[in-house]
Amino acid sequence: MNVIVFDLEPEGVVKIKFRTAEGAQKAIGRLDGRLFDGRQLEAYIPEKKEMFKKSEKNEIEENKRLQQYGKELEREEV
Repeated sequence: MNVIVFDLEPEGVVKIKFRTAEGAQKAIGRLDGRLFDGRQLEAYIPEKKEMFKKSEKNEIEENKRLQQYGKELEREEV
């Protein structure tokens, strides 16, 4: 799993890449429509490539943190 946070998007955008299509579908089923911090999440598989903005500051540390978060999410799937 690979997690990318687009921190420059005002609505808050996160892209998660899963190893399998089944894993992605399970996540969509669990996340789409749920409330988080008073806002409703929208989870989907895009039909075409989407472009979002993110900062490039301290990318190495951010990638390590997000990889760890991805591993935690995978453990919860079991």
